Amino acid sequence: MEEEAKQASKVIGILDGELKAKGKKFFGGETIGLVDIALSIVTNWMEAIEEVLDIHIFDSRTHPSIAQWKADFVEFVRHNLPPKDGLLRFFRRYHQSKIASVAPSRL
Repeated sequence: MEEEAKQASKVIGILDGELKAKGKKFFGGETIGLVDIALSIVTNWMEAIEEVLDIHIFDSRTHPSIAQWKADFVEFVRHNLPPKDGLLRFFRRYHQSKIASVAPSRL
């Protein structure tokens, strides 16, 4: 799991560099576009995944442009985001079901 977290962090670093190079608020410019919507998992979704799996992927100090993008994006769509406690419950149940599906059966 640690290796996957490092790979995801590298991808976020690439996206951070892209935002920084463009000097734009969103990937589509000054308004939210398709790429921004596709990357919405970086918002509160990733926080919930990190908490459930006890991993660290996103660091605002390492990825400052994405951190600012995240703040701007959440401000723009906050009324349409699911509550974090609901996401945590969902991801915990999902994670537990995956663990149970790979556990050896006891007959």
